[in-house]
Amino acid sequence: MTDIPAPPTNPKAYPARSRKREPLAAETVAQLRGHAERTGVGAMRLLRGAKDKPAGLTSNVIAHWLRGAAQYANPVHVAYVMERWAALPTNKRLAFTSEMRAHLAAEFLRTGSGPVPLLKRASDMPSGLTHQMLQSWLHGEPGTVGEAFWDHVTGCLRALPDDPRKQPRRGRPKGESHDKIDEIELAELQHHRKRTGIGPTMLLRRAADKPAMLTPPMVSQWLNGVTERADPKLVAYVLARYRAWP
Repeated sequence: MTDIPAPPTNPKAYPARSRKREPLAAETVAQLRGHAERTGVGAMRLLRGAKDKPAGLTSNVIAHWLRGAAQYANPVHVAYVMERWAALPTNKRLAFTSEMRAHLAAEFLRTGSGPVPLLKRASDMPSGLTHQMLQSWLHGEPGTVGEAFWDHVTGCLRALPDDPRKQPRRGRPKGESHDKIDEIELAELQHHRKRTGIGPTMLLRRAADKPAMLTPPMVSQWLNGVTERADPKLVAYVLARYRAWP
């Protein structure tokens, strides 16, 4: 592939030949992906407010390149995008703390969302941000996270309303006090057990305010997936007790 020319100062003054498409090299796509991941800026955000962008260049065009679905591209478009991405600063890394993990889990619990549905519904997702990455924030030991990624995810969650399924139900028939344990609640319970090294027996030992019906074997069944339904008040109590444990 021939050298890609730098975009002209006046985007309306492109020569006719600049509108021709040329082969899009795999190396060029890799470089574009590298800039997207380095900066944490997606295609839509990259072009936001770009009044000098060449005609015909859209975020969908760029996304098509990044997916590897395009064999040809307008070289002026490629040069413009490459230059704009290269000029952006590298995404700052943040030390990932237990407080950040607890906040994320609480927001997923509040909204009833999860890593996969959140990324499906969110717009302008930073390139390189995946649901596997969010799962590692919830259950793994990521060490550090990209500031742009963290800000985007928490911003998307903050904009979501409370899960209507979490609202108190009226007229519940007698005996139907148990709900299906939310996967986010279960994930947080399992995380806290691993984080603290504390099992149900020690967790509930000397708990003067423990609900009468709550027992260590019951909590163990939740954690091990043996029981899928539980009284939401009991689950909330165990979560609160785990969260308070250092």
